Amino acid sequence: MRLFVAVYPPAEALDDVMAQARRLRIGAAADAGVNVRLAARANLHVTVAFLGEVEDGRLPRVEEALGRAVRSWHSPPGRRRGRDSATGGADRGGDPVPPAPLRLRLAGGGRFGRGRFTVLWVGLLGDVAGLRRLSDATRRELRRARLPYDPRPLRPHLTLARPGDRIDRESLDADLRTLDGYLGPSWSATELVLVRSHLGPRPTYDRLASWPLTDLGAVGGPPAGPRTAGEPTTGRRFGTEPLVGDGTGELVDLAEVALRPVEEADLDGLFAQQRDPEAVRMAAFTVADPDDRAAFDARMRRLRSSPEVTLRAVTLAGRLVGSVGSFVVAGDTEITYWLDRAVWGRGVATRALRLFLPTVPVRPLYARVASDNTGSLRVLHKVGFVVVGTRRSYAAGRGAVIEETLLRLG
Repeated sequence: MRLFVAVYPPAEALDDVMAQARRLRIGAAADAGVNVRLAARANLHVTVAFLGEVEDGRLPRVEEALGRAVRSWHSPPGRRRGRDSATGGADRGGDPVPPAPLRLRLAGGGRFGRGRFTVLWVGLLGDVAGLRRLSDATRRELRRARLPYDPRPLRPHLTLARPGDRIDRESLDADLRTLDGYLGPSWSATELVLVRSHLGPRPTYDRLASWPLTDLGAVGGPPAGPRTAGEPTTGRRFGTEPLVGDGTGELVDLAEVALRPVEEADLDGLFAQQRDPEAVRMAAFTVADPDDRAAFDARMRRLRSSPEVTLRAVTLAGRLVGSVGSFVVAGDTEITYWLDRAVWGRGVATRALRLFLPTVPVRPLYARVASDNTGSLRVLHKVGFVVVGTRRSYAAGRGAVIEETLLRLG
């Protein structure tokens, strides 16, 4: 299989650059039926590393190498911390410290090649140095795993079209001048994606797995990414809190389930719930270190103050039993919840979501859950979500790449 590693701009950036492409002469030529090989919106990406042909049986080795690369990028020299002794954990002297968000912007442009090999591209501004460090970490781990990769220096760009010699020189020069002044919206690269490419007149790409590049503590919101059916988002992967539940146990008096704003006094209880090893395993797509209280407090401060996040405490007969929330990522709204294991399978999650969903008028809503978390899948189905796809992503709570299910309401 033919593989490469990439980051994907969010919907806003893709819409903007595609609108720019339609204003170019190659856009007019495409509309007139000229085969300028204008890239499909879903295929637009920024390559981080190119592997080329890799045997199918070596795919697990590729995934392991990329997981190590992201962990290495998260914690370069001078950016490691010991565990907070207040949590009772031993100081390991080396937990990853997530870097600042990788903020980028599509801007400018140029061409590669001449004649029938002409390629038009859009460049990048922003933390290009951070993107290069990510590329270096990726190639380093591929090399250590004895996997193939293109060693040529990274030239960060997004391929817009491959017109070759199918448009005249004057039109090409005019488009290059226009691209030179292009400046798209700023965005965060929030996941590293492993992609399989299928060559041909209309290339297609399969996103095989992804790894988060940020966490809530770093950016005050969830990782972002494309979320169409069958495509990674990702992560995923993730939300204000992961989804948990096991679907067993006796029902309680659901009239006693209520929601209220999260208060400062709730934080100790929420932290204890979200570091429960069994809950972390079930949720799978968790923060890197659930025992890090300082990171948890910083994350909660950001969530409680963000206008794009709605976070509510879930209570049962007045007792705190979890949280439920929604957040906006790449223009879409996702929901998420986390419950104390003591109330799993007792109808609390379903009742909490039925109370919460009317407070979020946006539709469609999205959710993600580990595919083997059957309890949460049942809960989401009960409140109206339908499955729209699956994907493979790195799950910190399992320390492995696993399958997650993507769901939509409305």
